[in-house]
Amino acid sequence: MMSPVQKSKLSECLEQLARDKGDQEAWRQVYGLLWTRVMSTTYRALGGLRDRSEDASQEVFFRLARYTDFSRVRTADEFLGYVSVVCNNVAADFLKELVNTTVSLEEGLDDEQQESLTPANPEQLVISEDLLRSFETGLNAEERELLKLVRDGYTDSEIAAHFGWSYGKAGIRVYRLRIKIRKHMKEKGL
Repeated sequence: MMSPVQKSKLSECLEQLARDKGDQEAWRQVYGLLWTRVMSTTYRALGGLRDRSEDASQEVFFRLARYTDFSRVRTADEFLGYVSVVCNNVAADFLKELVNTTVSLEEGLDDEQQESLTPANPEQLVISEDLLRSFETGLNAEERELLKLVRDGYTDSEIAAHFGWSYGKAGIRVYRLRIKIRKHMKEKGL
């Protein structure tokens, strides 16, 4: 949420960009005001892929600079809504790109693909069997089964169907499990 002072500053910058789209100082201020919002929006939309989120955030600013007609922007709130739409569109483009580059496990990966792998979520870092076993000892049977389904790539809707839960309950349970995983990893210094 932007403070009234920040919104006022954003409005000033938008007015300046309406007069001169190439004003570097106005762009610097817009970037400073919006970076956190843009990064968090793309991070959520890309499921926690930090590197991709940073790239997507840069792409958002590129598109804003290239395509925005600042003379048509009436308010800071209107512009923030537009930025949100651009963030979601960029994230969708990045997700399409990821889907198109997905390799099945049967095909395997060449050396270049193997080096470029990055985990989508922190829980994917839990690859060591010792670490996994130490984590699983603190889980009940239902949580261990849920962990197996998450590790096997089941979606929240598939998990809901498996356990007979609502979609919302499945999402909450997966979220709580991820929190436990992150906490365990932090305790282990990862």
